Amino acid sequence: MRTLPLARARDALRSAGLRARIDGDGSRVLAQVPAAGARAERGTVVRLATRPRKDAVPDLTGLTVREALTTLAAYALPARVEGRGVVVRQVPAAGAPVPGRGATCLLVCADRRPSNGSVRGAD
Repeated sequence: MRTLPLARARDALRSAGLRARIDGDGSRVLAQVPAAGARAERGTVVRLATRPRKDAVPDLTGLTVREALTTLAAYALPARVEGRGVVVRQVPAAGAPVPGRGATCLLVCADRRPSNGSVRGAD
């Protein structure tokens, strides 16, 4: 989906039986989770990252620790991680104003990841 216009990416996901969740306010896809080519069950939500909204904390729930830390790097927001696996809770909450310099985002994680099925994600 990378570099596709957002509308085309949504259509491609829909035709593959997947759903889109848009992170950001841009018109082109910059990244996606799960990655292109990864196995995903029909109905799986694919997160499409566009130009990040630098004024609001992104929704990190459901992302792996690595994916969440990569996302936060775009906001220059360090994180403290509790647990491992995927993010199940975050502080500050998604949509909250990005905290000022010196603030840290808390990521509470658990050992669970949406199960993978037999439908391959569109790329």
